[in-house]
Amino acid sequence: MKWFLPLLLVLQEPSPVPPLLAKIDGRDPAICFRAIADLSDLDARYRPEINKGAVALPEFYRDALLAELKVPASSLRRVTWKGDERTVRAHLEDLGRQSGLQFDLRWCDRSQDNAGLIESPFSLSVKASPALEALAAICSKGLLAVDKGTQSDALQVSQMTSRVWAFGHRSAMVLHRDGWVRKWIDFSGRPEWTSYLHFTAVLGPEAHIWGWKDVRVMEAVSEKGADLRLDPASRDESAADFKEGPTEPWDWFYRGFTVGLKLPEGVGHLERIRLAAVARVATRVRTLEIKGIAGSGKGSLKEGDIETDLVSVERRTRHMYDLLLRLKSKTIKAEDLDRLPLQIELKSAAGWESAWHTSRVAGDAVECEIIWEVETNQDSPPEGEENGVLKGVRLQLADGLEERTIFAEFRGLPLR
Repeated sequence: MKWFLPLLLVLQEPSPVPPLLAKIDGRDPAICFRAIADLSDLDARYRPEINKGAVALPEFYRDALLAELKVPASSLRRVTWKGDERTVRAHLEDLGRQSGLQFDLRWCDRSQDNAGLIESPFSLSVKASPALEALAAICSKGLLAVDKGTQSDALQVSQMTSRVWAFGHRSAMVLHRDGWVRKWIDFSGRPEWTSYLHFTAVLGPEAHIWGWKDVRVMEAVSEKGADLRLDPASRDESAADFKEGPTEPWDWFYRGFTVGLKLPEGVGHLERIRLAAVARVATRVRTLEIKGIAGSGKGSLKEGDIETDLVSVERRTRHMYDLLLRLKSKTIKAEDLDRLPLQIELKSAAGWESAWHTSRVAGDAVECEIIWEVETNQDSPPEGEENGVLKGVRLQLADGLEERTIFAEFRGLPLR
């Protein structure tokens, strides 16, 4: 039969799984995570073979591969371009055209301190690269910080004047640019220095991060081979190793997390650090906006099963206000409503500003106490208006959350 030979050749075609697994040897994190991406994008019929082969991998990469297999295929397309020297802007435009990523460059264009840096040229070659892997390379070479707010799928791009470290793969890009050191004085022993490294992440246009949990440092090795983890035996989240005790991240809505490491005398850099963290990703974000606030500052809004009531606005100083906002739902219990991530923004003549708040359950509702300090360094309001006049209240409520574990590996990060 004529069809028998072609079918036999298909059946005898070697599996792509073993050579990809062989690349995950821990030597080069970029090669390892590219192999993880390629394995995750294979047809579902290869999953049993991948799961079986993952057992023999180093623990960090085994866990990274198994976590990646659970992440749905991204809507982003892979990208390829030659290493021609082009501006940062041109690289981003090409990446956007090929992958489907959207970029907001307003902060780069309006920055006076970094004027012209977005037009700086450099060469970069990528071949069949996951979009976030290519974005990490552009961020590292072009000194870019990238973040995504809760209101748009576009990535907000900022230009930095100091070095940026970015690590990207199939489903995540993790970025480091901030760190600090602190000395802890124990009068019963020798003072100790601790290095704190801050990371942010982007998980693609379809994933909005609303917080982190279970941040862990699997490895943190100095250039001299020393283990710098605060508690190597612990598998708890690294934030709990802080000497202040476990605390909620101060930057809940800035999609970042911080880890602490030992800083012995004479140590300046990490040879490598391997991280894992669980992102709380919003599957549904509700935007509720109270418009046309009356002169007293009070107002209310009913939308779907959520009712908001701005109970009171009290002026503490010329530029500082205390507000009380009440939230109530017909379908969500007050205790559950209080646990959902909530971001509050207030509008004055100067524009929208994020406001800090605390919340508590009060009967069948949630009461939010808001401290609003009006920005005074923005453009002057229209004649006859005052920056401190409340013009609107906007709430972003994430009432659908899922957890996604991400992994990242960096080489050569500074500790001081």
